[in-house]
Amino acid sequence: MEPLHTTKTVYTLGEYMKFSVQIGLKNKRFIKTRVMLMIAIFLLALVALLNHSYGMAIGFAIGGVLFPFILVSSFRSNVRRAYFSNAHLRDAVCTLSFFESHTSGDDPTGHAEYSYDKLYSIVETDTNFYIMISENQGSIVIKQNCTPELIAFLQEIKQKYGK
Repeated sequence: MEPLHTTKTVYTLGEYMKFSVQIGLKNKRFIKTRVMLMIAIFLLALVALLNHSYGMAIGFAIGGVLFPFILVSSFRSNVRRAYFSNAHLRDAVCTLSFFESHTSGDDPTGHAEYSYDKLYSIVETDTNFYIMISENQGSIVIKQNCTPELIAFLQEIKQKYGK
C-alpha cells in the first residue's frame, strides 16, 4: 500500500532536547513536584526568618532562587546523557509514512506501525509534531520537512481522534 504522506527526521541532539522539554512540560506530575519543592524551600526560609536564623533564612532563599536553574541544568544534562548513550538513534534518520488508518516508522533500530486510534497523543508546537505512543515515548516530525498537506493531515488526525 502506498503512503499518503512521507517525511524524514534526523534525530539530532537539538531535536531530542526540544522533544524532551516539550514532553516534560506536558507532564503535570513533573511540574507539580518541582513547584512543591520550591514552595517548601521558601517556607523553610520563612520559618528560619521567624526564628531569627537569618543566615539560614538567606541560605534557603538563595537555594530557592537557584533551584530552578539547577533543575534545568540537571534536566539538560540527563537529556544529553540519554541521547549520547543511544548510538542507534544518535543522528539517525527516521522515515515516517502516513496512511489512512495508521503511521509507520523506519529507523536504524527497525520498523514500527501504530494505528491512529491507539496513539497516546499528537503534540503540536510551532516547529514540530510529536507522535506519542505513550506518555514519554514518541516520534519527532519536523514541520519544515513536511508538505502543507501533511501538516493539515496531522492536524486532522489530531482532531479526529481527540489526540
